[in-house]
Amino acid sequence: PNGHCTGLQLPCGRTCGVPTAQPTAITASPIACDNVPSACEAHIEWARDYGTKSNPEWYPKFFEVTGVQVGATSADDIVFYWYCTGAAPQSDCDGLEKPCSRAHDECGDSALKSETEAEVNDTMSSSTVVAVIVAVVLSVCFVGVLTVAFMYHKRRNKDSQTAHNELVAITNMNDNAETNHDDQNSAIKQVEDDSNDEFDV
Repeated sequence: PNGHCTGLQLPCGRTCGVPTAQPTAITASPIACDNVPSACEAHIEWARDYGTKSNPEWYPKFFEVTGVQVGATSADDIVFYWYCTGAAPQSDCDGLEKPCSRAHDECGDSALKSETEAEVNDTMSSSTVVAVIVAVVLSVCFVGVLTVAFMYHKRRNKDSQTAHNELVAITNMNDNAETNHDDQNSAIKQVEDDSNDEFDV
């Protein structure tokens, strides 16, 4: 303007009279969810209120698929399980979709995965503590058994030594008694001999 911008050039890639293309907004494709055929609703309610509680074996690997214990399910958990496993009543539940509350959950990768991992870690920690306690108790018991065995062996040796000493003492007493008896016999014999000599005289 006013001669101050002499030598001004067009920006690269621009042409006079051609409008600039506006960037296209990238939007994520919506995830189809929450489609539950009306005929399927009764099946979902029954499974939630009765089936999972009275016959949990009809829902194998429920926890692995949903991350929820089979006896503590919601309707969305039932829908999610049936969607992932294809176990829904086919005639009444055709077209069943994920619940929107779990639209971003992968089958077998529940929204409660982090909680499940925490529970597993807690369980492992508890198991470790129990294992340590059991090891300590067993060690104490082992040491106690060894101590008792040692004391018993020591007492037995002491009793054996005492019995041996008593036996030696009794043997010595018997020997002394025999010696005294022999001495008495010798004395009596000597007296008798002396008496006989006097009588002969």
